[in-house]
Amino acid sequence: DELKTQEAAEEEKQRELREQAAALAEKQAVDGQLVVTVTDGKNKSNSNNTIRVFLRPDNTIYSTYNGGRKIEGAPVLKLCKGGVLSSTYHPSKAVYTGATVGGVTTGGVHYTQAGYTQKVSNTGKGYIEINVGSSSFTVNYVEMSNYTCKRFKRDAEFKARVRNGAIKCYQNDVFADEIEKFAITRSANSMEAMDRLSMAVDARRLSYQECAAIESVLRKVVRCEFPPSDNEIYNRALELSKAATSDKLKKSYEDFELISDYKDAAEKAREIKARYEDVLQTEKERAVLAKEKKSKTTKIIAAVLIVALAAVLIVPKVLENKALKETYSEAEALMESGEYEAAIDKFNQLGDYNAEVVKELKAEAERAKAYEEAEAFFVKKDYQAAAAAFALLENYKESAEKYSEATYLLALELLEKGEDTEAYKNFALVSDYKDAAAYMEDFVAIPVTIELETTSFIGKPHYYRFSYSEDLKMNGAYREAYGENYPNYVFDENGVLIKGQMREGQDEVTFTYGKDGKVTRSKAPGYLKNIYDNNGNKIAYYDKDNKLVEYSEIKVDENNHRIVESYTLDNMYDENGALYCVWQEMNNFQSRALFEYGYFYFTEGEVDEALIWKNIHIICEDFWY
Repeated sequence: DELKTQEAAEEEKQRELREQAAALAEKQAVDGQLVVTVTDGKNKSNSNNTIRVFLRPDNTIYSTYNGGRKIEGAPVLKLCKGGVLSSTYHPSKAVYTGATVGGVTTGGVHYTQAGYTQKVSNTGKGYIEINVGSSSFTVNYVEMSNYTCKRFKRDAEFKARVRNGAIKCYQNDVFADEIEKFAITRSANSMEAMDRLSMAVDARRLSYQECAAIESVLRKVVRCEFPPSDNEIYNRALELSKAATSDKLKKSYEDFELISDYKDAAEKAREIKARYEDVLQTEKERAVLAKEKKSKTTKIIAAVLIVALAAVLIVPKVLENKALKETYSEAEALMESGEYEAAIDKFNQLGDYNAEVVKELKAEAERAKAYEEAEAFFVKKDYQAAAAAFALLENYKESAEKYSEATYLLALELLEKGEDTEAYKNFALVSDYKDAAAYMEDFVAIPVTIELETTSFIGKPHYYRFSYSEDLKMNGAYREAYGENYPNYVFDENGVLIKGQMREGQDEVTFTYGKDGKVTRSKAPGYLKNIYDNNGNKIAYYDKDNKLVEYSEIKVDENNHRIVESYTLDNMYDENGALYCVWQEMNNFQSRALFEYGYFYFTEGEVDEALIWKNIHIICEDFWY
């Protein structure tokens, strides 16, 4: 009988396992909606590792790694601190050891083993790791699906970090590539190469605060923690509008304003806002009358109500025996004194009924502890760590205000140290705080890189890189495309572009300027190449047979830049008039190039910004047109 019982139990267990396997197989057979694509490259087409996250109709999440099998659940993110590796070589040393016994001294020499010690120096940079299954890598590029962009379209944090549907988790550094090349080709040994490669990697990282903000957005996306839909916000606002109190009416009209382009939300926002103002005025008048009638009796009644509420919710269960009552009293005292973790330990001893209380207290304890640590960083004047810590706490207590203050003080500190570029970036993070915007006006920005993210059939990135002399005159520029570097453009001592070369081995091009400083033409050996208008726009060129080719129906935009409608579908320019986006259609193939500028910021020194942007205008147009 016992054997039969065991066999039956084993058979039941096997049946349950088969059912679980069948349910999992059935679940995995259902494809989901793509939510986000995360890679370790600079874009989707230039990466070694890719994780995609999908959401099924039943709201379960699965991920894939490099297009492989479905892995149930969302990826795990980890926010990490950056740093630079430095190695110190310790040569072998001769060490003498000896001893004297009975007046006789004996001894010898031995040699220590040569070796290296290494340390990592914190640079204030950060990075994000993503893990799914047994695979993990550093996040460099995140592309949101159209579905995700629509679901998060009302989310302020999402909109602040996502640009054109993507997030770049790295920056283009004008020196990083050169450091990397130097490390590979000219390092004395492998340890020196590692140190320099570490420096190049860290130079491309964003600040820890920026990474923390990105990780916060990405965490919500991979977990599919979507904000309410327009319809949900509309219904919530509609329900709140039925209230008779100003706080709920205020929330109602704010919700309607948030979705003002949805249904009749804009009209309802105006109606409820007017009603809110009337109710608020009435409440203020009542508050004045109530304040005059306040007395100690009111406070006593409030205290009695609080005690009564506690008695109704908790005390009856705790008083079941004396031990629980004492434990509860200890937990209550610890909670009132701010010792949250100790209070949680005590509440855990009271049984299952208080699970919600314990959960709430534990969350409060974690936030309180993190807040205290952030304040400690602030007191120690470690503003970088303080800003990062307060950023993670979002709106807890005074975290938002203290994040702004810490970031602002960090910017001032960097400015004092002469680290103008990092100072500017931190002022920009809190541009609406105190006089940060006024400080930003004192900075001058000059471009050091342009990265072109292309969707052309070439599928490889393009870069322009610019260098400057000590007196801030442009003295070098070169283009990197198709995986190759092209020769530098040549400038005179005043920073004026005088020569250029499209590709290695091709004819050198010389630029000619009129009396007003505008470029008028460019010439290659043996033939005239290009002709420009007064704004530096190329309007005609000569082919190698010396035949003039003119652009017909020349049109310019508000920045006086040429628009060629025959193949350029849409040009966009930034506030400096610099080319930002080009659409082209060649041989029935449509491609796009997004121009992203990297800047060097400074507060001392004079620079001819107009000349610099003119040089860039000519260099970019010579390639794209």
